[in-house]
Amino acid sequence: MAANNPASSSSPPPVGHLYKVPVDQLQFDQENPRFVDFPGGNDAAIIKFLYEEADLNELIQSISTSGFIDFEPLLVLRSQDQQDQYIVLEGNRRLGAVKLIRSPALQTELDVTIPPLDAAKQATIEHLTVHEVSSRSEARAYIGFKHINGPHKWDSLAKAKYAASWLADNGDIQVIAKTLGDTYNTVRRLVFGWLVLKQAEDNGFDRDTRTARRFSFSHLYTALSRPGFRSYLGLSDEPSAMSFLANPIDPDHLPALREMMTWLYGDRTEDKPALIRSQNPDLNKLNDVLQHPAAKRHLLARVDLDEAFQIIEPRSRRFADALIEAGQYAKEALSLVPEYDRDPALLDNARSLDRTVRRLVKSMEDEIGGEGA
Repeated sequence: MAANNPASSSSPPPVGHLYKVPVDQLQFDQENPRFVDFPGGNDAAIIKFLYEEADLNELIQSISTSGFIDFEPLLVLRSQDQQDQYIVLEGNRRLGAVKLIRSPALQTELDVTIPPLDAAKQATIEHLTVHEVSSRSEARAYIGFKHINGPHKWDSLAKAKYAASWLADNGDIQVIAKTLGDTYNTVRRLVFGWLVLKQAEDNGFDRDTRTARRFSFSHLYTALSRPGFRSYLGLSDEPSAMSFLANPIDPDHLPALREMMTWLYGDRTEDKPALIRSQNPDLNKLNDVLQHPAAKRHLLARVDLDEAFQIIEPRSRRFADALIEAGQYAKEALSLVPEYDRDPALLDNARSLDRTVRRLVKSMEDEIGGEGA
């Protein structure tokens, strides 16, 4: 279907048709899953976020070289507040690149240098082709499929937000799972994790104050499937798709939720580092600690996961792990002997290590001999 310019008619073009819209009438979609880590704001803030997180520079260089190639329409929904404005449901990254190129003021504000466009290329970014839909639900399947299989895939947090929104709009979780390319159980865990995250944020958790370098959503939705974490939060069996609640954690367990979020992600404002340095093995350790009364008491008192885990870890396993780790360090040191700078203190240290190893071997041999006596 050919794209027409709505400026040629006084009445709005029909829904479902392709037509061109002036760029100034196109708005970013604040509900876009790509903005899940972004608090919203004006065009400058959104474009800055996209420039840093979605590689707008790649698009900008392409447009500067060849102009805007209008091969795929933006998917839009007419604004309820302003009938001449359109919310871009799909294509916010392309819209961000075009708006940045068109605005010298934004370029100065964001300290971005854009190659100049000649008149022909400039003309390609005055109007963009759109395909208007009547509702968000009409666009969901297309958008979800594209961002699972396209070049700019969503991460698990964006997928969780999208799936939760679709489910809240009476979506079928089986259809959602097929669209996102995930299993029923995976989508259920993603949605449940999203609901718990929103509840945590409503009760004081702030992702921006985490001590971890990045927000790993998988820590949360994986933890919520483990019995230790679920017991700590007062959760019974995992809920079915039809029993999702806006606030899954009951009020009595909200302090426990806040504590758990700090264990997972840390809190700079309270000088509390995250206990989960890597999901494997730390998440498993924390789950085990939460299921052991003495270890859990130690964790709550000392906030030291390694110390708490030692209470439940078999001493035989600790011995084996320590011996293997010591052997690995010794081999590494041996390989670096050519770099030895003749420091006598290091030689004394090596001699002390030698004596320790001899005592270790003798003690292990005595243990074996004692068993045979």
